[in-house]
Amino acid sequence: MIMTNKIEQLIIKIYKEWKVYDKDNNEYKLTGSIKRNEGELLKKIIIETKSKKCLEIGLAYGLSTLYILLGLNEINKNGDYKLTSIDPNQLTQWHGVGINNVEKVEEKSHHKLIKGKSYNVLPKLLNLKKKYDLIFIDGWHTFDFTLIDFFYSDLMLKIGGYIVVDDKRHKGVNKFHQYVITNYKHYKYYDINETMGVYQKLSEDKRDWNFHNNF
Repeated sequence: MIMTNKIEQLIIKIYKEWKVYDKDNNEYKLTGSIKRNEGELLKKIIIETKSKKCLEIGLAYGLSTLYILLGLNEINKNGDYKLTSIDPNQLTQWHGVGINNVEKVEEKSHHKLIKGKSYNVLPKLLNLKKKYDLIFIDGWHTFDFTLIDFFYSDLMLKIGGYIVVDDKRHKGVNKFHQYVITNYKHYKYYDINETMGVYQKLSEDKRDWNFHNNF
């Protein structure tokens, strides 16, 4: 018999029912969420890199959050891990479902929600000298917003860590992707998922001040 923990059980339940619930047990149809193979990829990267500190931009209904916590929980048996989520609309558009899911699986002590726009929050985290092993970007999908999220994420990512960007095929995100793979030379891109961009930081940025490749 294969044993599952509370996080796995909730993930399985959500995908089976295709429904999520807020703290008052109001029901919502699961929309705008990552697929199973995407969640498993996040979990796999976290386990392989032995991550302890993760950041995600975009909490929504919290499935990516659950997968990240699942990976952190599995690799850090001593409980020394933390996930920070940035989302300005968690308590409005998403009805608090994401944080309710975190509480359901008893991971509240390992999770922090920051309610705010990523372009305001990320510089503050940088000023606090925060460092992360993995950063998942699933926020506003225009080219400029995604690039801003990546720019600040790069400054806070540990060498050897990963930035994973969702919805790579979206027009704005794909344009961002083309810029990163041609201009961020201190990253290695892994073409291992059709819908997610997976980028590993190999070193700090050593480009000259006027460096640019057309993309």
